[in-house]
Amino acid sequence: MSALEYPATFTTGCDGRTLVEFEDLPNVATDGADLREAIAEAMDALGSDLSIRMSLGEDIPAPSALKTGQLLVPVPLWLAPKIALHLAMRDERINNSDWKSGTPPDPQARVTADQKLIAFSFNSLRGLYTKSTPCAR
Repeated sequence: MSALEYPATFTTGCDGRTLVEFEDLPNVATDGADLREAIAEAMDALGSDLSIRMSLGEDIPAPSALKTGQLLVPVPLWLAPKIALHLAMRDERINNSDWKSGTPPDPQARVTADQKLIAFSFNSLRGLYTKSTPCAR
């Protein structure tokens, strides 16, 4: 499972609206008039929570395994590259000052973080293209 999609539980309330809850992000919940709207709202809520976590310097939890009855909610496309960079910098122990100056304590860490970001970008775009582009044949 990718770090850029989180499992969510979708339930229908007594009013007919679809409620969405994330097990990995207990403070994140939203709803929609139907499943389609609930998914769109879930992506928005997920993006908001993760961007706030990054801006506050909080950790981004890894997604748990998908359970029966759950759906995967992807991180919004506008946020995915930022999260990939954040995770690569965290893994290589590079802070913003090191990144901007291009001189982390270990110069190889910058190269490794750059490689992770490039690999993420390529794989994500390839995955999005294959998932969202119908076969013309």
